[in-house]
Amino acid sequence: MAAVPAEISRPRRKVTIVGIDDPFWVFVSIIFFVLGLVVFAKGVMTITGLLFSAENARANEWLIGFGATAVGGLLVFAQLWANASHPSTRSSISDYSFAIMKSLMFLAGIVLFVGGIFDLLGTRSSAQDISEGLLAAVFILTPVSLQVIEK
Repeated sequence: MAAVPAEISRPRRKVTIVGIDDPFWVFVSIIFFVLGLVVFAKGVMTITGLLFSAENARANEWLIGFGATAVGGLLVFAQLWANASHPSTRSSISDYSFAIMKSLMFLAGIVLFVGGIFDLLGTRSSAQDISEGLLAAVFILTPVSLQVIEK
């Protein structure tokens, strides 16, 4: 029998799915990310305040709370998912922006946690304290888990 040579394997193509190569777009995406963090936290706190308030809330207040939570969550978690799902196809500048996003989210969690500790001394409801604690946990644990998953 004659030996048949194997096919020459081609190296894996690098497909740029998440490629932010311009520093301007990195800056814009980080601004939208920070805006998303603020809107998401404000929406969650609004919904929590409405859930546990003694007075009846109007429908537009609920709509604003749910809308803010949805839009903020989309701005935050869509960018994180897009960057985390394709680590081998990111450009180097996208790696930097992803690291900045994770750092900002972690820092926001720490700020919420420390702010929540100082707010415990105030006269807020326990439901708002719990929601602030959960937000701090999400903001701290998400970047940490992304860091562990990436390695």
